[in-house]
Amino acid sequence: MSQWKYVLLGGSGGIGTQLCHLLKRENTHIVVGSRSESKLAELSKAIPGIETFPVDACDSKQVEAFVQFADERPGTLVGAANLVGSILLKPITATSEQEFKNAIETNLFTSFYFSKSIIKRMLKSPQGGSILHFTSAVALHGVANHEAIAAAKAGIVGLAMSSAATFASKNIRVNCVAPGLVDTPLAKFLTSNSQSLKASTAMHPLGRIGNPLQVAQLAAFLLHPENDWITGQVFPIDGGLSSVKN
Repeated sequence: MSQWKYVLLGGSGGIGTQLCHLLKRENTHIVVGSRSESKLAELSKAIPGIETFPVDACDSKQVEAFVQFADERPGTLVGAANLVGSILLKPITATSEQEFKNAIETNLFTSFYFSKSIIKRMLKSPQGGSILHFTSAVALHGVANHEAIAAAKAGIVGLAMSSAATFASKNIRVNCVAPGLVDTPLAKFLTSNSQSLKASTAMHPLGRIGNPLQVAQLAAFLLHPENDWITGQVFPIDGGLSSVKN
């Protein structure tokens, strides 16, 4: 049996690092792309055997080059995830046009670029594969001061759902994970401030924010080839934020 291969864009952050650890437990080949070469170096040192590639996910040509590199690596492509994202907490009245464009570019455009390149490769194999997008609980539930990021993340949901419908006959499964606030380096500006952390924690009915391993465990499940009867779904993992009244 050919070695399974996973491709992770933006996979050097908090959730991505945990996901790499989980996926590497089996005999897999993992290719990770990130714009931070220092983080890629740290990841390679922490998890021997993975391959890395520096890439600006907001540049379609660089994303295509990354996916082409991954395609040429050993193994059969079975799963791919885009973990690139950003956080912007501002009401629409205080959000500049450039900030809105940046939110769309960093979240929605990167998902578009990555999906397009990955799907082209998965179409070459009759076994298809699993594609995972990272959206947010704020795309599913109105949260104040999240207009730009909610719009970007909701766009990812639409992209994923339509892709799932288009390519289901080719056994390409497309799903979304929708986290609440997770204790990652990206969210450090919130979690390192006691006042903002208290306010954010109070928004989650379970009374705590998430940790990267919790989200990575769900992602690993959805990417695994044995869990191949799931597509077109959005999986909240948010301490009840999107569905439970606090």
